Amino acid sequence: MLEGAWRDQAACAGAGPAVFFPVGQGALGQRQAAHAKAICATCPVAEPCRLFALITGQEYGVWGGLDETELRALRAKRRRGRHQGSAPLTGLPTADPAANPKGLLRGCQGVAS
Repeated sequence: MLEGAWRDQAACAGAGPAVFFPVGQGALGQRQAAHAKAICATCPVAEPCRLFALITGQEYGVWGGLDETELRALRAKRRRGRHQGSAPLTGLPTADPAANPKGLLRGCQGVAS
């Protein structure tokens, strides 16, 4: 399930992509992001979605229940952890192919098999 097939089980599979790409940071954008996050909250594959966004560097949209600002903060936290010599955040694959057992994200755009 954690390979490319996770997308087929996503709660957002029937929703249009516009739902997950809020317009701006104002009131309208915040309402749109809240709507997208509500869908993500019911999703059985939110974690693989979030990992996909982190690994492939998605900068826009709501992925796995996190908006652009939250994803940016998580990336920064992960980078700080690497620079300080600590282990990467739990559950986040690294660039090391050995850290991606059985092709966790094989089939996802931008991720080597």
